[in-house]
Amino acid sequence: MKPQLRYKLLSCSILIKACSCFHILKRDNIFIEFDALFWIKVAQKTVTIFLFLLIIIPSIFQPMVLLGKESNSDLSHLNITTVLFNPHKNTTLTVPLNIYTEIQKYSADKNIKKIFKQNGILLDGESLGLFYELNPDYNNETPNIYKIVVPKFSGNKDYLKALEDGYLVAITLDRNIKIEFIKMSETLGLLKDQVSKNYNALFEFNDVKSTFFENLNSICEIMRLFRVLLVERTRPLSSEVIHQMTNEGEYLTHQLTEVLEKKHELSTSTVEFVKQIMINMEIRSSFLKEKKGPGKMPDRWPESRVIVRIFNLKNGKRTEVQDLRVHYVPKALWKVREKYKDFFCQIGSPVSKTIPCANYCIWASKPENAAEPLTEKMELSLRKEEQVELDLVMIK
Repeated sequence: MKPQLRYKLLSCSILIKACSCFHILKRDNIFIEFDALFWIKVAQKTVTIFLFLLIIIPSIFQPMVLLGKESNSDLSHLNITTVLFNPHKNTTLTVPLNIYTEIQKYSADKNIKKIFKQNGILLDGESLGLFYELNPDYNNETPNIYKIVVPKFSGNKDYLKALEDGYLVAITLDRNIKIEFIKMSETLGLLKDQVSKNYNALFEFNDVKSTFFENLNSICEIMRLFRVLLVERTRPLSSEVIHQMTNEGEYLTHQLTEVLEKKHELSTSTVEFVKQIMINMEIRSSFLKEKKGPGKMPDRWPESRVIVRIFNLKNGKRTEVQDLRVHYVPKALWKVREKYKDFFCQIGSPVSKTIPCANYCIWASKPENAAEPLTEKMELSLRKEEQVELDLVMIK
């Protein structure tokens, strides 16, 4: 039963009992000597107490009743993999686990680290990423919130025995996406070395080619840095960012393979493509430079909330369009957007989504023909956590 309903029923019960006592007193002629004014005052006080119980008490105690209760946070959209890890023995165990969420109190003497330890969870970049997913309003700088949603696990006797032996639950979000990125970045690094070596033997260098290979080397180095962070699990990384880098790296691998196999000069489009990837890589890597004090947890990956409205201009009238979907893609992948596009979940206008900081192209189209823009294509540059509003105007 919901806490607020429980308190209302309790208040009604008290009022009913008061009325019963009043009826008994009247039946037994106990109050016959009192005048009517006295009983009017009694009735007024009874109603006042009833209203207090009905309104004030639930508002005070309801948050306390919620603490320790299972929350209704939806985990279905998250791809969560778990394994038991013993940090002292550096060993792992695999046992079946059930994951759920619970509302717990946050306070200065019971911080996130203590809460995770009490719940038998290894606190690292991956579990912290899940915590940020469950608590989108949590801020490390000003954690002045009354309650938080935390992940919890249950399991069989093997799980309970493992906890006693010092094992903790190690969480991984979107494991397949991260494995795919690691493999791609390793392949790209090897291919980059081959292309650089062979290209030097085949063609003369100039400023354009020199800049191209400088950008290519920097891209591979930044990807290597992200690969190390994924393996070491030292900070929360956005799965969407990892997926975007995988897409950019995949297409870059295709471009470099052509250069290597066909032994032709670098095209203008390839040079520009590498330049745009490099710009996005610099934006992403800039967020890895944050410095935190001793004992401070790393922040969530920065994202901007983008609000988009779609308009049609006809006969001087501006009307919102409700049957199109907004799509976006990293700017470097605009020419291959059909394969690498992403989209806003809602159809219509206005729509909103949080997107990791980078350079994008954004447009609206029919859901069934996403790669064909029906609005102008806009370039979107996101550099920090902020709210961005933009209008897309139909051109067809």
